[in-house]
Amino acid sequence: MKKFANRNEFQGIQQHILDSFGKKNRFAVIGGPGTGKTVLALEGLNKILENDDGDKVCLLVFNRALQSFLEKYVKYSGDNKIVSTWHSFIASYMMQTMAIDFHTFLKRYEIQKYSYDFEKMLKDLETTNNPY
Repeated sequence: MKKFANRNEFQGIQQHILDSFGKKNRFAVIGGPGTGKTVLALEGLNKILENDDGDKVCLLVFNRALQSFLEKYVKYSGDNKIVSTWHSFIASYMMQTMAIDFHTFLKRYEIQKYSYDFEKMLKDLETTNNPY
């Protein structure tokens, strides 16, 4: 496996962010282009996976190209999909929560390709016994 980054090279706020991974249920790394968001997120994910089986971990990215690239650097060999696009994650989550298949999901929520009716999704989730 290729090494993506050296944790010892992170400094200041980067090290603080890296140390925070695994201590909170949800974590977002935001910043402008080139600020190291992806490197921090990936290293934080691998840090969590060192101590977790991956059942409750997911790195969400915007596009499939970034997803494919990052999957090469995730230190996880289980059955779960750890790196996912936002669109795939939302569709999967809604299908599981609403107990519907993919075709039904598309008919119910898709406005156009990769554009979902979030208002309708939220209303449907509010009517279920969803613990999230």
